Amino acid sequence: ARDSGALHAALYVDGNGEIALCREDIGRHNALDKLIGALTLQRRTPSKGFVVVTSRCSLELIHKAVRAGIGTLVSLSAPTHLTVEWARRHHLNLIHLPHHSAPRVYSPAPALPEQNGCQP
Repeated sequence: ARDSGALHAALYVDGNGEIALCREDIGRHNALDKLIGALTLQRRTPSKGFVVVTSRCSLELIHKAVRAGIGTLVSLSAPTHLTVEWARRHHLNLIHLPHHSAPRVYSPAPALPEQNGCQP
């Protein structure tokens, strides 16, 4: 699979920074589904760590993460504008890890600038 690039992975990093679970599948949605199932079976609290997906960060993955109670989703691929909007709307921390530059945090929404000395 490494040669073809056809395998996707989803992994859970616990609150101590340890990779606690990893699930793979040829389908990116299936990899995340398997991870969410494993988190549930092991009675782990997904919000106490974060999830990394090796695939494109689609709107469907955001929906699954929110429903599963995942607090932070890290993707190796840049999210779309709509994906960022949904992550912000549902208070999901969304981070992109580019291959050759610093991580980009897209969510939660950035703070609004002060207006007339008053905070919004």
